Amino acid sequence: MARSGLHLLGVIRGESSELSPEALDAELIRHADLVALVRAVTLPLPAPETDAAAVQAHHHTLDVAMRHVSVVPMPWGVVFSGPPEVTRFLEHQQGALAEALTLVDDHWEFRLHIDMVEGGVEQIVPTDIATKLYSELRRMARAAVPLPVEDARRFSAAFLVQRVRSRDFMDRMDELGGLHPLLSLDLTGPWPPYDFVRVTP
Repeated sequence: MARSGLHLLGVIRGESSELSPEALDAELIRHADLVALVRAVTLPLPAPETDAAAVQAHHHTLDVAMRHVSVVPMPWGVVFSGPPEVTRFLEHQQGALAEALTLVDDHWEFRLHIDMVEGGVEQIVPTDIATKLYSELRRMARAAVPLPVEDARRFSAAFLVQRVRSRDFMDRMDELGGLHPLLSLDLTGPWPPYDFVRVTP
């Protein structure tokens, strides 16, 4: 027999709750100065790789929220049985969530993927070049973290960048790319700060 639940998408500050549920395509559950963004779901929740539409809706809600306010995004699959359980989570994790919101306040994430192509053949990105590019861009970010990659030839990293410095960050990335014509630099974003917050339900 199918059960219902509330899928937790992210958390914003209470004073940011002027965002409408309709615009977010999510319900809002408030506790103290925190607001949880949730969506009703039927359980069991499908694996993300089998339900692309649901994953897209998850990301869309967070994307809409982050364009207006600071948001702590939650990973796929955090589900509670009902509003009281969501409220209890906000209460128990209030300190950690407030700290996470302070970290990402007025910032969003960019991801950089570096490939090296010479003569039409992909090669391993030299460690010293990847480290130099990472260090240069790290100076313009509040935080940065290398990302695990499946292809050992590639280097990837995430950067937490202040919104008002986003253009400067992208321009600097273009300048660095011009200095290394054999590299392919792919910058994606802005994203919600998925790689910079970890709040355990």
